[in-house]
Amino acid sequence: MAGFGGRSMNRTSAARRGRFWVRTAAVFLLLAVSIGSAATVIILQQLRTVRLVAESNERNHVGLQAGMIGADLAVVLSDLRVLTEALALKDFLATGASEDQGRLAAELQRFLESKSNYTQVRFLNERGNEIVRVGAGRGRTSVVPKALWRSQAGPQYIERAYELSAGQVFVSPFDLDFEANPTGPPQPTIRFASPVFDRDGDMRGIVVLNYDGNALLAALRQASISSAGRTMLLNADGYWLYGGADADWAFMYPERGEDNFAKRYPDAWPAVLGSDAGQVATASGLFTYRSVQPFQVDGLTVRLQAPHDLRTVPLRTGYVWKVLTFVPPTQLPGGRGETRSRLGLLYGVLLPVLAGLAWIISRYREEREQAFEDLRVNEERFRQLAENIDEVFWMIDLPSGKLAYVGPAFSKIWGQSCDSPLSAAGVWPTGVHHDDVSAVARALVDVVETGGFELEYRIVRPDGQERLIRDRGFVVRDEAGRPYRVAGLAEDVTELRERQQRELQTQRLAAIGEAMTGLAHESRNALQRSQAGLEMLAKRIKDRPDAEAILGEIQQSQRHLHRLYEEVRGYAVPIRPEREPCDLGELVHDVWEQLSVARVGRDDQLVDHRNGQSLVCSVDHFSIGQVVRNVLENSLGAADPAIVTVAYEPTDCAGAPALRLRFHDNGPGLDAQQLQRVFEPFFTTKSRGTGLGMAISKRIVESHGGTIDVRNSAGGGAEVLITLPRGSV
Repeated sequence: MAGFGGRSMNRTSAARRGRFWVRTAAVFLLLAVSIGSAATVIILQQLRTVRLVAESNERNHVGLQAGMIGADLAVVLSDLRVLTEALALKDFLATGASEDQGRLAAELQRFLESKSNYTQVRFLNERGNEIVRVGAGRGRTSVVPKALWRSQAGPQYIERAYELSAGQVFVSPFDLDFEANPTGPPQPTIRFASPVFDRDGDMRGIVVLNYDGNALLAALRQASISSAGRTMLLNADGYWLYGGADADWAFMYPERGEDNFAKRYPDAWPAVLGSDAGQVATASGLFTYRSVQPFQVDGLTVRLQAPHDLRTVPLRTGYVWKVLTFVPPTQLPGGRGETRSRLGLLYGVLLPVLAGLAWIISRYREEREQAFEDLRVNEERFRQLAENIDEVFWMIDLPSGKLAYVGPAFSKIWGQSCDSPLSAAGVWPTGVHHDDVSAVARALVDVVETGGFELEYRIVRPDGQERLIRDRGFVVRDEAGRPYRVAGLAEDVTELRERQQRELQTQRLAAIGEAMTGLAHESRNALQRSQAGLEMLAKRIKDRPDAEAILGEIQQSQRHLHRLYEEVRGYAVPIRPEREPCDLGELVHDVWEQLSVARVGRDDQLVDHRNGQSLVCSVDHFSIGQVVRNVLENSLGAADPAIVTVAYEPTDCAGAPALRLRFHDNGPGLDAQQLQRVFEPFFTTKSRGTGLGMAISKRIVESHGGTIDVRNSAGGGAEVLITLPRGSV
């Protein structure tokens, strides 16, 4: 009995152990399947999120790069237009004189000195021969001697330029210039050529401007730090202009002519070639690309030479670049290899159920936090980029048309809070000048069809100030190539345009100064000899009243001519005031007495409000007297009889004590155009004179550190306000 009972207990124990292990296996499988399935889904979702963030970052990077290239090359076309219309060039075409040729060379040299992204500028006559060539290199510019000039009739970009009409530009392919630096590496260059016409409308030659491609490539290199992969730039044939390492510029070397993108990445090239923008993932890695048509400029006709093709081709099919980023699989978050490794690790740690479950939970939490950290870092990078640039970065969602984002630079440029970037109609942007509203609205409506836009428009700030805005927008597409957002950059170019106008004015003054330097000696001698002759003649005809009257008119004309000459010369030369203490009240009265001849037969009055205060300032007595004379002469010409009131007010200028002179006349005042152009050189409403009086006055006052302003008085008439620092008196 005892033996039988022992065997029964052994069988029961074995069955219990078997059921235990079956139950344990079932629980294990249930836990493994449920926890493993849940964990697998979570990890795959994490990898997809990281992958989407990386792909979006690459698309944004490529879009910004494409916009940067278009903006930079648009400036080149604008510079070329300025060169073809230069006054020195027009003068040389009109005279052909060697002096004008020298001035042309000097002006082109000044142009290169002010620009860092050009290597050469040339003017070729209608026969293709160089007339002027200026080169830049090694930190300096120089005019190439005539002995090194050569005929340039051979290159296709020059021959095609002679076939263009006024305002058209011919652009060569982006290639290497082996002649620019014979002893060093070849120079990446784009050549821009445009015809030049004289003042009679006859074509007289072309201007050729060599753009330094290193400037463009350096900008690409600098901006590529925001990409996870490698930035590339391809031409229309798929050859590397940048980013191909040893394959860069292969089409320029016969032995490397087949080393291009299509050969190295045949699985990605059809997608890159077949559409303007998108992303394609291959076994090689992730490619993000966008087409760039760098010379699509409103109001300018551009003819382009395609790579390896001597024909001119239409803009949208010929000169197209591709901006790409390439991220290898090893650097691409969420790749296939990373997926396999994570799932293997997950199932490996699930074998011990409790330990594996705890490990999975902690691993999940850790990876979830890491995924959110990666997302936060990318968002922070975007925020830093958008909030630390001077331009206003903005985004509009499609098709709702709602403004999704506007950068903080909006407050600085528009003078408004970032909480109110929309107009009264609820559309971006607000404050657009009423004359420009239709153009801005049309650009935003057509942007999906055009793929992007660049335009300039005016805005009116809340304080009434007008600013000029240059806005560039482009379409952002999803994975399927559908537009879902419009992004853009708006920048204030008011100072840029004003600076360009000042540069043109400076060039104009330089030309006047050069001309006056050459005329100064002979003109003064001729006037002095003429004056001496007239004085001798006056002594001989004292007994002939009729001849004396005629001689007086001649002498009056001589004095008028001498004054015109001195005004032009005085505007061209630098002003260096010699300061000394001067009572401005006495100076005004002295000038008024000097104008007594002009007041003969008139009942003019000068009303002086000194109020017993000191009117002494440290100024150049002669030049400030010239300013007062110009103001009083204008007041006398405004009314007959003229009543001129002069008031003196203590004030400050740039934080220093100053004195303000307020001249008020009883004339009709000035119209809007006169108020706007009163200080403009050569602007006058008089039948005689050079129109330089107020322009010279402004220069004199500003050379003293003061200000001058002209306005209409509320009670009628015009007011001139002159503020001068008192200085050391």
